[in-house]
Amino acid sequence: MVESRVCRSPGRVLALLGLIGFGISIYALALHLKGAAGAAAGLGCDINDLFSCSNVLVGDYGAFLGIPLGGYGMAFFVVLIVTALLPLFTAASKAWHTRLQLGITSIGAAVSVGLAVFSAVVIKSICVVCSAVHVTCIVAFLLALVAYVRNTDKTLYTEGNPFMKWLSSSLAAAVPALLAGLIAPMIAPQILKGDDAKAPALDMTKEAAPEALLSVARSRYVGKGEDFRKGNDDAKVVVQMFSDFQCPHCKVTAESIEAAIKKVGSDKVLFVYRNYPISNMCNASIGGAGNSKSCFFAEAARCAGQQGKFWEMKAWAFGFIGMDPAQIAAGASTEAATKHAAASGLDPKVFEACLASDSELDKIRDDARIADQLGIKGTPMLYVNNRLYDGPRSPDDLALLFKSLAEAR
Repeated sequence: MVESRVCRSPGRVLALLGLIGFGISIYALALHLKGAAGAAAGLGCDINDLFSCSNVLVGDYGAFLGIPLGGYGMAFFVVLIVTALLPLFTAASKAWHTRLQLGITSIGAAVSVGLAVFSAVVIKSICVVCSAVHVTCIVAFLLALVAYVRNTDKTLYTEGNPFMKWLSSSLAAAVPALLAGLIAPMIAPQILKGDDAKAPALDMTKEAAPEALLSVARSRYVGKGEDFRKGNDDAKVVVQMFSDFQCPHCKVTAESIEAAIKKVGSDKVLFVYRNYPISNMCNASIGGAGNSKSCFFAEAARCAGQQGKFWEMKAWAFGFIGMDPAQIAAGASTEAATKHAAASGLDPKVFEACLASDSELDKIRDDARIADQLGIKGTPMLYVNNRLYDGPRSPDDLALLFKSLAEAR
């Protein structure tokens, strides 16, 4: 019988990288749950629209088959840890182990490169937390590659069946991680909210915004144009959202607000939609093209609003989030928008004339100016009864807030 040789490879370092990657993946999962629940104005790792965890982790590509990407990361890194520590609990030849390590880390590196390219090219945003995972995978691959190249022992014989031990151990460790990623989105809101949920509070440490800045224009002939809104104009609770039509978190927050209003009653809340496109094409405060189609979608929604279909066009515009650039470019065209307007019952000639005239640009720019005066740091920015709101934004939390304000004396 050929003597089994235990691999002399950077097992401890790979195990450490696995622990680091597992920890980062848990954080990514937590960020996904936080963002998907609309729990904050933006995630803690959001820097700008290019370096944005929200755009990557909260968008349509933040999960696969119902499991957030962080869940897959957790599963991969526990397999990496098992692989690195395999010589501790089974006899395996040096050649066999180095090849196994190289195979596992190759998968991680290839997926990391693919996701990084997809994020940069398709989503056009970089998630720093995801990038940390990618770097960890690539470093692990390089270490495994060096171990494989330096291995001169080509003996493949192993005692017992180390492959079956590795497979069973990996499955035992990876399956719970995948299940955690699948189940967490279902139970996290209930766990975080608790049984005695209380309405989130407005930040009363700061002065309310000047009423002149957030006064609601109820006619297209007032100021720069009508503020499109839904609900009761005389409601005690007024929610104003500054938003970008290519911002995933804006879409989630808008849906949460509308769901909360349904819970409370449309007679108790007024929801006002304001524009803050992240693009210098209609927002002078933005340093670059940014979300280059945001201005077009903002104009299209407001042009539809002239015929009473703002909210329908808003939903259509948000529907392009997560699509590839070619699809977004095709949608953000006069032809496509006019076709959708006609299908929605609008007069296509009036709608197309509105787009051609840029008659709604002044109002869009004025909304951006107001947001700048209020000190906007990112989208979406919410003001509730003229006070900045930066609390949890799930439908249940917002419903509790709206109800408490509506019932307050």
